[in-house]
Amino acid sequence: MDAARELRRTVPRIVVMPSAEPASPGVAALEPSHPAAELVEVLLDAVDDGVLGQEDARLIARSRIGGHRMADIAAHRRIASRTLWDRRHRAERALAAAHGPHEGREACA
Repeated sequence: MDAARELRRTVPRIVVMPSAEPASPGVAALEPSHPAAELVEVLLDAVDDGVLGQEDARLIARSRIGGHRMADIAAHRRIASRTLWDRRHRAERALAAAHGPHEGREACA
């Protein structure tokens, strides 16, 4: 199974509900993009660009989107929880560095 398919599986299905006042007759106004879906796109782009490896992207997706506990993932992989926490932290820092500082915030030195 490739990383893209696994990341998409961890994203919850999003149900779009029509609003009371649609933008035009017969067309439902779409809800804003779900944060989990946005994170999946960022992770997929990061893997494609070589910013993250597939395993690091899967780790972020499983823990941040899928809601799996880091201790459970570590036990399944038979590694120390602290090792996994550090790995995710490094991957998230690399991801943040690749996207640059956010508007209105200073870059960390």
